[in-house]
Amino acid sequence: MVNLALLGKWRWRLISGEEGLWLDIVRAKYGPLGCSSHLGGRVRGFRGVSSWWKEISLLGVCLESLSDWFSTGVRKVVGNGLSTSFWFDPWLGEVPLKVQFPRLFQVSINQESQVGSFGKWDGGVWVWEFRWRRRLFVWEQELLHGLLVLLDSVSMSLSADSWSWKFEPSGMYSVKSAYLSLLGEVQ
Repeated sequence: MVNLALLGKWRWRLISGEEGLWLDIVRAKYGPLGCSSHLGGRVRGFRGVSSWWKEISLLGVCLESLSDWFSTGVRKVVGNGLSTSFWFDPWLGEVPLKVQFPRLFQVSINQESQVGSFGKWDGGVWVWEFRWRRRLFVWEQELLHGLLVLLDSVSMSLSADSWSWKFEPSGMYSVKSAYLSLLGEVQ
């Protein structure tokens, strides 16, 4: 459990925008962080990578008896929406919108786009704009209405997007809170 919590700290450092020489070296060696469902990644081969990188890449993926503990602990906090995937990141609720609204995801032209590209500022008010592959059926328009109701709670701003760890009041990841969540002692 402690090892997973420590791996989580490395994962947190990679997704939270920390900077440093170590990060430049890791990205030069391995490329962008892959595989995680909450980062929009897709499983890629791990040939030629270290076991450390493989384990970090697989955090957030449900394996064997382990739950998806890392993904359930992180949440994207949207500011300007420029670094948050609209469909893949868990920024509106605990699961990505592609899971909450699979049909809308299928007909969206902007499947790989960021939140900030799904709307524009109009007189100081954020207006959502969607583009579809075709006209929506009536039942799909009802799904869109449900999505728009969820989006009403979003307050877009000019600040940068960030990650938040839900098991810590400060929102910052800690090995202790991760360890306690893995033991099931934190909700």
